This record gives sequence, structure tokens and C-alpha cells, in this order.
Amino acid sequence: MASPPPVLNHYRNYRPTFDLAPTVEILLRYVPEEHLAGLKYVELTNSTSSRILRRGKTWSRRKKVQMANCLGFYCGDHIKILVDNLLQSVSPLFVRIPLTRAVLVGMVLYHEIGHHIHSVHRPAYKEKEDVADQWMTVLLRQFLIRRYWYLTPARKPIGFALRAYGRWKYGMAEFKMGSRG
Repeated sequence: MASPPPVLNHYRNYRPTFDLAPTVEILLRYVPEEHLAGLKYVELTNSTSSRILRRGKTWSRRKKVQMANCLGFYCGDHIKILVDNLLQSVSPLFVRIPLTRAVLVGMVLYHEIGHHIHSVHRPAYKEKEDVADQWMTVLLRQFLIRRYWYLTPARKPIGFALRAYGRWKYGMAEFKMGSRG
């Protein structure tokens, strides 16, 4: 059995309020080995750690976006997660709860692993972001079922509460995880 890729911390002038490396390592353990083949490492960094991140732009859903505003990147042989952007999107209280922390980090990590699967293992002729979102949903669902199996009876009430919170917080009639506007 091969071990998952290592998790590297690479911050510049930034100290995260919470160490996410153990959470990323746990999330990687639940991904099948064949999907991680070819992935060298996962890097946790901040949005101002390099000139490329500060000044660079990338394409997302046929639009150019600044790299410093993204949550993560798939870089061919590794994944970068911008921890400062990720942590500023939620309350520090939620980051302390293992389940919500796993879902928060898992959505970004599994989305980027979805890009890796799409480009290396299972190419599909669809929008890249849509394919990565589909893989994120599959991998996150598998993780939650295997890691938090005891929450299965509470799945429907928790889903209802999350949708109600999303409608209240974002003022949307139809709220789905992963879409904020």
C-alpha cells in the first residue's frame, strides 16, 4: 500500500490561526491510491507567498481571475491550497469543529484532486471545473460515509439545516453546497 503524498507548509509573512496539515493528511488517506498516482505533494501556503500568486491570473470557467483570490490550484504534479483565503471565508469557531473543518478543507482539496483525476487518469470532454466539482462531491461523500459513519441517521436533518442556513446567510431561494453566487 503506497502512502499518500506529503503535506508541506510553506508560508511567507503569515501564521495560520489553525494548523490544517493533519486534516489534509486525514482527507488524503480516504482517497483511493489510483487517484493519487502522480501527485507528488500538497502544499499549504498563503496568497502572498510568491510573486506569481500575488500578481498572476488564471482561467476559471472561461474567465480570468486573480490567483491571490482563489482557494487552491492544481499545478500538474502538486496541489496548492491558499490557507489564508480558506480560513477567512468561515468563522474561527467552525474551524475548531473536526467535521466542519474536514468539509471545508475537503471541498477545496477534493476539487483540486478532481482536476488531477481529470487531467491524468480519466479525461472527459466537459468543462474542467464541472468535472472537478463532480469528483469533489464523490470523494467528499465517500469520506463522510467512511469517516463519520455514525452520522448517517442525522444526514437528512443536517442537510436541511445547512440548506436553511445557506438561504438565510446568502439570501438564495435555492442553495447548494459549493455555490455562493
